[in-house]
Amino acid sequence: MWSAQEKRVQKIDRLARSLLIQVLPNDIYSLIDSNKTAKDLWDALARHILGSEYGEQDRKADS
Repeated sequence: MWSAQEKRVQKIDRLARSLLIQVLPNDIYSLIDSNKTAKDLWDALARHILGSEYGEQDRKADS
């Protein structure tokens, strides 16, 4: 049985995950859609974006 606090946290997480999904382009979402919580989704998105930025910086440095 879920406590009232656990239900509240789960509801907030579903809302946050839903909001993130709505604003992400499909090509980016498809790369990180296996994450179950909003926090995991956010962290995966941050890693993806940071990875892209570092990759772009490396490409510019090599030019």
